[in-house]
Amino acid sequence: MTTVRAGRRLVLGGLIAPLMLGPAAARAARLRASRAAAEHAAPLPLIVVDPGHGGRDPGAIGITGTPEKAVTLAAAVELKCQLEATRRYRVLLTRSNDETLELPDRVAFVHAHGATLLISLHADSAANRRARGASVYIRSARSPVRQVPARAGDIARALADEPDPLHSPAGLLRWGIIRALADDIDLTPAPSREAHLYVLGSGVPSVLLEMGFLSNRQDEAALRQPAYRRVIAAAVREAVDAYFARIRHTPGKQT
Repeated sequence: MTTVRAGRRLVLGGLIAPLMLGPAAARAARLRASRAAAEHAAPLPLIVVDPGHGGRDPGAIGITGTPEKAVTLAAAVELKCQLEATRRYRVLLTRSNDETLELPDRVAFVHAHGATLLISLHADSAANRRARGASVYIRSARSPVRQVPARAGDIARALADEPDPLHSPAGLLRWGIIRALADDIDLTPAPSREAHLYVLGSGVPSVLLEMGFLSNRQDEAALRQPAYRRVIAAAVREAVDAYFARIRHTPGKQT
């Protein structure tokens, strides 16, 4: 067998073998290998995406007849694809077809699978057909239902007031979604909202995204378009990435 030296490796009959390491270098190599193995074995965060309504419950009906349940499912499938494409997350849908799913079943799904985050997707409706834009809810424990009325400057304040992830992880995710959406789609005048919504009471950081108003002709037409739903999904994916980056670098906070 022929042996020649190639840099810091030995070539043995065409096979490359690393040189023997000293004790300190060997320990360092074992530590690196152990850390790499631990990181590889650690499960990825599980994100549950909840398409609102479904089956017997169509949700809001658009001006031209678009059912909310169809829009939410299409958007959820797109969001799942975009999140999984990052290879940073596992993603499950509470429903993957047009099935009836009660609110307790959605929360039970989150618990049963040990989710890290819950993102519920909906489309809004209002008697005022000029109302349009997206908004993001987190759970409020202070009142049965509270919707903040529109005020001048609310969007700017929503973007400026970044919450402390130690005290409000759901608020941090809401802030990130609003920030990402503001670059690409219309928001309601007061997009940062709170309500005592059942699906947000899962016990994990949860947000409910109202993607637009089906009662508004422009929003309905946009939500019917796959390209528009891709924009929304991309914004949510960006916000999720920012959320985990911030959580990981917050002292005392672990995911």
